[in-house]
Amino acid sequence: MMNLLIREHFIGNETVDRFTKIKESSSNFSFNRLLDIKVINNLLNPNLSRKLERENFGNAIEYLLAEINESESQITVNHIINDLTFYQKGDDIKTVIKVGLLVSSFNPEKIIFFKTLNILSNSKIIFLINNSDIIECNKCISHYYESVTSTILKEFAIIELDLSTFISLANAKKIETRFIGAEGNMGESEFDYEDLLNLKGCYNAVYDEYFETDKLTEEIIKRSEDKERIIKEIKYNDLKLLQEKLVNVLTEPINDNRAEDVSIPDKEKKSNEPFWYVIAAVIILCLFLLI
Repeated sequence: MMNLLIREHFIGNETVDRFTKIKESSSNFSFNRLLDIKVINNLLNPNLSRKLERENFGNAIEYLLAEINESESQITVNHIINDLTFYQKGDDIKTVIKVGLLVSSFNPEKIIFFKTLNILSNSKIIFLINNSDIIECNKCISHYYESVTSTILKEFAIIELDLSTFISLANAKKIETRFIGAEGNMGESEFDYEDLLNLKGCYNAVYDEYFETDKLTEEIIKRSEDKERIIKEIKYNDLKLLQEKLVNVLTEPINDNRAEDVSIPDKEKKSNEPFWYVIAAVIILCLFLLI
């Protein structure tokens, strides 16, 4: 029961190939600290940090055209996936880190140029564990592209983790990483508490259902409680704002123009005022009861 709770929380997107009978599943959480997008963008756009100075142009139109040309010549890179993926057939399980980039440019020729760089080819990850142990994962088993449009491209690399490495990562108290690609160092980072917890959860769900079960179960409950609390706070704040708007609308005096357009006898106005206040009070009371 506990293992099912842990597996559903940390692992998702399970599919089974009809022909090979290989089950593929992936982590519900991405490890976005593997790559430093700023480093990659600076490698691809060496002039990206150079700011165009307005005084260097004769007029505003020349300045605007220069900015357009600058943006068209750039390549923009963003994360799309950095997760753990598992391939299982019987008792045989293969664990990989799937890294993906989304590349875009206004200029299709820049996308063609980007494909020649193969910046994720022959990728490897170096882990520094607990400030002492160094593990190098250099088995890049796949590298490929997916074209979206002539100006948008996806690039993927799949790096295999052996079981001993995964065990070391799951037991680590501190993990620092360095990602090496075709263009050299493409980012150094340190996993935070959530990253470490997600590694432990994935290891439990896939390899060892008794691994830190109590701790993981407590964290799942805590995450669920935090989520419910945040949702409740958002609903409460939205409700308070709605109540304030409702009171303002219902108690807003009719302006002179509206008074001229609609002729209501003074006696009828006075008799209607308490009625509207009662409706407003009832609506606000009902909204509070819904919290």
